[in-house]
Amino acid sequence: MRNKGVSNYTLELKQAPPRYFLKNHLENGNLKEVRLVNQNPTEKNIGFGKEERIFKVSNGSNSNHLKGILLQLFNNMELNEYSKIPFLDKGEFDEIAFVLGYNKSCKTFYIKNKEKIRSNIDVSSLIIYKDNEPTFESMIQISLELLKFAA
Repeated sequence: MRNKGVSNYTLELKQAPPRYFLKNHLENGNLKEVRLVNQNPTEKNIGFGKEERIFKVSNGSNSNHLKGILLQLFNNMELNEYSKIPFLDKGEFDEIAFVLGYNKSCKTFYIKNKEKIRSNIDVSSLIIYKDNEPTFESMIQISLELLKFAA
């Protein structure tokens, strides 16, 4: 880059979960909620930090349409950290997060910061306990099943 006249540049690599790990949720998951986030709210909200608008989604054909719109935004590689994300008639936002539920687990996806993807899986009912302590074997078995499910 210096040879091309750019003297001050940085390259930042961020790790996100592999796409195959997320595929089942993206393709088959049910949309649960949408969060619209503004990091620098309007002048009316100065001093209150970020502003979030949360929409709970009911199952139905509209949720599939809304999920399609979110997936298009999620797959958009042209967004950078300074881009605002337009969303329907709700305005433009710094970040949009959405929660997809699939097979008793929920994952939160972020349109811009894909490395922040989180998974919420409650395995407490699947663990076998002995003397009020979880058995190592049951934790291994659950971990292997989760890995198999993800692949």
